[in-house]
Amino acid sequence: MADFCKKCWPEVWHAGANMEDLEEGTNDFKGLCKPGEMFADICEGCGPGHFDHNGARVRTHHITEEELAEIDKMIDAQLEDHQLVIEEMPEDLFE
Repeated sequence: MADFCKKCWPEVWHAGANMEDLEEGTNDFKGLCKPGEMFADICEGCGPGHFDHNGARVRTHHITEEELAEIDKMIDAQLEDHQLVIEEMPEDLFE
């Protein structure tokens, strides 16, 4: 399911949203941490970042080349593990 921050939520859900919710600042990230804290997540509208207790973007997270390389390694390892599992399955398993 897509999640949206305080800025993007009204832009995406405005057409079907209750106007009271829009005025209250309702969004998918609101209340996910305590006041004074922040958390990292991905808003489907504006991308990865750190958000406060109201769901407002506090800062943007830019993925470094090193992080991207590490992500690629993890994906490759998962794909390799998946392929090994498929190769080890009995041929008549799905018959």
